[in-house]
Amino acid sequence: MVEGTAAAVSDRVTDGGADAVDRLPSGDPHTDPGQRGRLTVAEGVASRIATIAATQVDGVVSSGSKVGAVFGRQYPNVSSEVAGREASVTVDIAVAWPYSAPTVAAAVRDRIRNELDRYAGLTADRVDVTVAAFQPPSGDTPGRVQ
Repeated sequence: MVEGTAAAVSDRVTDGGADAVDRLPSGDPHTDPGQRGRLTVAEGVASRIATIAATQVDGVVSSGSKVGAVFGRQYPNVSSEVAGREASVTVDIAVAWPYSAPTVAAAVRDRIRNELDRYAGLTADRVDVTVAAFQPPSGDTPGRVQ
């Protein structure tokens, strides 16, 4: 009885497996997805992905921080342009003290490139990173002499 059940399940999996893929409206299951339709990613979506990616890098100060309140600007500040499958991104970041600005900027650039490719299928042909501010160590007040 157990053997018959296993055989019946095996037959259903076999019958619905590869054959089911062949019955899809797209035709050949090995066709490149790009040939079955078109994906358009809005610039706002690319900017949002880049913003999230930048905030995930150690040393980047995210919006709503003391830096944004002091300088009247929120970080990271991202803008993007999308043309087909390529994106150009400009991002202004604030870096927490004592992180290295060049190291953080390089990590942000790499993270944005990887995440745009991963989540949107976009190739970032250009990612410009500007370190616009440093967040002083906690407890320090900028410009105050003691």
